[in-house]
Amino acid sequence: MFNIHFQLQELDKIVPWGDENHQSMHWYGLTDGLLWISAGTHTVYEYSQDARDFWNDDIKYNDYQISRFLQDFSGTFPFLCESVPKNIYDNIENFMSLTDKWKLLHEDLPDDAFEVWYDETYYPLIEWFYQQNSFDSGHLVGGYQIGCFRFQDNIKFWWDNHGRTLENGRPIWTAPKGSLELPYADFVQKVQRFFDAFFLEMDKQVDSAVRKDWGTVQFDKEELVKHHQFSREAFQQKIDALSKNPQFPRDWNQISVLWQKCLDELK
Repeated sequence: MFNIHFQLQELDKIVPWGDENHQSMHWYGLTDGLLWISAGTHTVYEYSQDARDFWNDDIKYNDYQISRFLQDFSGTFPFLCESVPKNIYDNIENFMSLTDKWKLLHEDLPDDAFEVWYDETYYPLIEWFYQQNSFDSGHLVGGYQIGCFRFQDNIKFWWDNHGRTLENGRPIWTAPKGSLELPYADFVQKVQRFFDAFFLEMDKQVDSAVRKDWGTVQFDKEELVKHHQFSREAFQQKIDALSKNPQFPRDWNQISVLWQKCLDELK
């Protein structure tokens, strides 16, 4: 139902960073590879055939340093353990579009008045959604906003690429938007499974990189080993936060009041 898949690039095919006169390699670079997510019947980060034909590229999935996804995704974990209000949870799929429409209603205000409204009303409603429970994939063409939202024993995995398309109007991804609800315990288990599998493969990648002769490429192998261990511990701490009480409780009363204000003004 929900699984995070990846495939690391072969070590000898990873291109060092920099130009031909000054090349370097590091842990981040070694995480180069493919990433995709099974979400029910959908596959997130899978390029459409239209996109592959348009770019004349056979690469099927998100082709980037996988640690970028790890950083972005795990950055939301300290907030995911806290349930969101039921009336917001039931509208997660429409939260972004409705709040965007609400902002449009106020864009004709004088600049000073709009700033006050934005800072005191709009931003307190959307901040948790964009800055805490979700992240964007702005480094990718037509990248998604991806978020996870818990209510009691369930969680919704949600994605939306804001309707971005190719220049010819065709879709970039096979699944431009959608959501999947699953038990929270299953979500935590699948995240841990992905983490364990990724670092198992990175153990091999780092070991091979240490043994390889990189020639003139600058590569601090001692630092690589330290960074690898540090990254493993840092990411695991974030995963552990999924099973703890929230570190940063939010003011859901204020958020719920602002959400209802948004809905009322859109009627």
